[in-house]
Amino acid sequence: MPSVKFTGDIFRRQKYGGVSKYFARLISGLQAFPDFSISVDVFLHVNRHINRTTLNRSHLVSPLRLDSPFLNSWAKHVDSLLLGKVQEEESDILHETFFQEEEARNKAQYRVVTVYDTIREIFGPHTGQIERKAKSIESADHIICISKNTQMDFQRIYGVTNKRVSVIPLGVDDAPFVHRNFYLSGSSEKHQLLFIGQRDGYKNFEFLLETFHSSSDLRRLFELVVVGPRFTEKEIFRIGKGNLQKNLRYGGSNEHSLQKELSRSSALLVPSLYEGFGLPALEAMMTGCPVFSSGTGAQEEVLSNSSFYFDPQDPDSLSTSLLEVFSNPNKMLEMSIKGRVRAKEFSWDKTIDLTRKVYSQLVLN
Repeated sequence: MPSVKFTGDIFRRQKYGGVSKYFARLISGLQAFPDFSISVDVFLHVNRHINRTTLNRSHLVSPLRLDSPFLNSWAKHVDSLLLGKVQEEESDILHETFFQEEEARNKAQYRVVTVYDTIREIFGPHTGQIERKAKSIESADHIICISKNTQMDFQRIYGVTNKRVSVIPLGVDDAPFVHRNFYLSGSSEKHQLLFIGQRDGYKNFEFLLETFHSSSDLRRLFELVVVGPRFTEKEIFRIGKGNLQKNLRYGGSNEHSLQKELSRSSALLVPSLYEGFGLPALEAMMTGCPVFSSGTGAQEEVLSNSSFYFDPQDPDSLSTSLLEVFSNPNKMLEMSIKGRVRAKEFSWDKTIDLTRKVYSQLVLN
């Protein structure tokens, strides 16, 4: 039986996040098939997407973040002591979860890497992570890109031929449809808009602050809730300077907070200057939450005509779109239903099946 080993680095780095969710769903799904032996090279981690069932053995969730070089090395040392021979065993296929596992690369016949985006290559900063990524790509026997747009940008930058590359989209967890009230019943009531995730750089959160600051109608009708890292001192100062305290609220950072705020929200805002896929938008659409998207990167490819689009460099474009669309609740309801239909086209079963075919092709060849 061919063996597939997943490196554990992403689970030491991410508590939550799209990349670790992707690998957790992939590993869990592959465990159900008898044609491959699946193992994960991690014991001590911080991730909330994996569990004993996913790993098929015991594990330990660290109360400390392990993303610093020192703590990451310490966690790997703990893993080597606790996993022992399991970690030393060679595998037929090694699937890297993060572009850093040079030692593990030497213990597999074939190597697979997944490319999620080319954000650092396009926007910077050009750190050692890009060098490690380039080495992983150079030594990989097969490369999986999560969207056609990511494949196009990746091949343009790295010059890799089609023979080594497959496009395998991510899946979306099924979720109950939430019936939202797109009508405002009172003058003091506001629609809740949601922003998810990191806010720096290409995520373009500053654009949302500028959009709210420049429109009194938005401030009167909408409240923006943020789920992700806590506001920085710089952001707090910027919010205060723009007199936006009554329009912004921090909604927490864990999965429970996300689901709670998502069910309360009338729309999700995605102002990013680039996205390699756009999983949070699909997850929102699965619950019936309409999405207003910048359409950059892979977003139009993934969301298709099931999203409202705006120019991420023109605040008037977003404010005009929000005011026009929310003045027509039937249009919002129509997009709510349309978005769920689109989200259902992306399943983890498809992701798992296409990945199994990549593994099988490598082994057979």
